[in-house]
Amino acid sequence: MAARNIDAYLSGGVTNTDPNASLGGGASAEKLYGQNPAYDAATISGVTLVDSANLSSVELSFTFAGTVLSIRKTTDVLPVIEVTVSVDGEYVLVSPDNSVELTVLVTNASLPVSSSMETITATNINHNLFDQVSSNNSKVGDINYRHFYIKNNLASDLSLKIIIEKQLNGLDYIEIGFENTTGGTQDTLIQDENTQPAGVSFSSPSDVLNATLLTVPAFAYIGVFIKRTVLALTDISTPNDTAILNIVEYQ
Repeated sequence: MAARNIDAYLSGGVTNTDPNASLGGGASAEKLYGQNPAYDAATISGVTLVDSANLSSVELSFTFAGTVLSIRKTTDVLPVIEVTVSVDGEYVLVSPDNSVELTVLVTNASLPVSSSMETITATNINHNLFDQVSSNNSKVGDINYRHFYIKNNLASDLSLKIIIEKQLNGLDYIEIGFENTTGGTQDTLIQDENTQPAGVSFSSPSDVLNATLLTVPAFAYIGVFIKRTVLALTDISTPNDTAILNIVEYQ
């Protein structure tokens, strides 16, 4: 992926910015981010860091000849994947082994007039969607739900599949489910985080063969429900527990 084809948003209505209220209903204007990428030192002018996935540290390179950006980890041995950024917009940069993604916003007129490279690091965003597991919930167990929307930014239909690339640690785990497999329809707003959405089946697909095929019309949204199960006597000593969903364009 070069230009950013999709975005993820909270639900709960256009003005909602609270992950705890992201329970279906209308799409929010608040984007759902995974990490906070940041320049270690100097910046590359015209390149604003937006979001990242599975990033700890990478080298971000701008090549003046060709107007391209690329990222690589210090351990990468494969050739970098170059993305042409001669047009303003958001771009997704992928590491050579496809394990890391970095989304950047490019303003072409502000790009450097020579090649440059800077180091980027990232931290996970706490309470990105689910709240903290309380001591009582860890003792007796708990099931709760959240919801978000995926938006197709293209003027053509997209076929997508969502897999759980990384599960939560310990005895808690997440599953995903869909009220609609074709976009363009607003999902139901559930009463609270403990109310199971009617008619939604949940699973934990770890590969595209077992994932549900979703169709999202041009510029439309499709909703995703997430179910988090906390088993009784779950250890809550991990301060930051992160799962990773991977959205795959499927043909």
